Amino acid sequence: MAVVVFVGVKYVNKLASLFLACVIISIVSIYAGAIKSVFQPPNFSICMLGNRTLVRDQFDVCSKTVLEGNVTVPSQLWRNFCSSGNMSSPQCDDYFNQNNVTEIQGIPGLASGIIRDNMWGDYLEKGQILEKAGLPSVDVHRAVESVGLYVSADITTSFTLLVGIFFPSATGIMAGSNRSGDLKDAQKSIPIGTILAITTTTLVYFSSVVLFGACIEGAVLRDKFGDAVSKNLVVGTLSWPSPWVIVIGSFFSTVGAGLQSLTGAPRLLQAIAKDNIIPFLRVFGHGKANGEPTWALLLTGLIAELGILIASLDMVAPILSM
Repeated sequence: MAVVVFVGVKYVNKLASLFLACVIISIVSIYAGAIKSVFQPPNFSICMLGNRTLVRDQFDVCSKTVLEGNVTVPSQLWRNFCSSGNMSSPQCDDYFNQNNVTEIQGIPGLASGIIRDNMWGDYLEKGQILEKAGLPSVDVHRAVESVGLYVSADITTSFTLLVGIFFPSATGIMAGSNRSGDLKDAQKSIPIGTILAITTTTLVYFSSVVLFGACIEGAVLRDKFGDAVSKNLVVGTLSWPSPWVIVIGSFFSTVGAGLQSLTGAPRLLQAIAKDNIIPFLRVFGHGKANGEPTWALLLTGLIAELGILIASLDMVAPILSM
């Protein structure tokens, strides 16, 4: 992406309309899928043992036993929790013995009333098992070897951490002001564009949060890696007519956001360098003959690459929001 920006901003501007169209189509498909879920929720089940969410990749059938011919035999789930496959004298995890296995809908739909359960915050500690309130459960001491069979939190979550992760999503509203030097009438365009950007993103984000909370089971929303749903894309399953609309829209949204950052940030750095606000940044005020911030773009690309190499949004996001 840095190469595209280096070649020229005009190419980025030509691609902007395509990226925006794909993003708008993907957003509309989510709204359409939410409306469709009122009448026909998608078949998207998750398996629960008591009130604990199970990792779906560890078994095939959500049941303790299966019927083979006329014989009832232990299922793969049974063998995961029991050291003996003999049903007559099983040696099983205590929690597995005393709780039932049930399947619930991961996306019960807009008319399900699930938003009442998702209304309040539920922050998890690292290693805490993901549970669904309201399901019957006999709480017993769990065996250590069974922990990996449940969906659990990989980090301790908090409101501050979530703000850090969400913060980069709201920085796009500054795209116009970051490129004020390229605007024909910056004094007029920046206020109007910024206000419209704030209004649009606020409506989309708030409506998306409400729709997800009203359509999707809370255990699925908090399942960070999709372990309970075999890594399937939850928003893609909710959307209509196809999950590929979300995949394509997400791809172009990511590329568009990356190009926008690599277009705006170097110009901001170049302006700071030219004003000599920070003397040692003076070198980044130089660029091409047409004003393109070459050195500032190289530094921005390097910083972006370092963030990519960290390979953890949970670690990068709090730094961005400091």
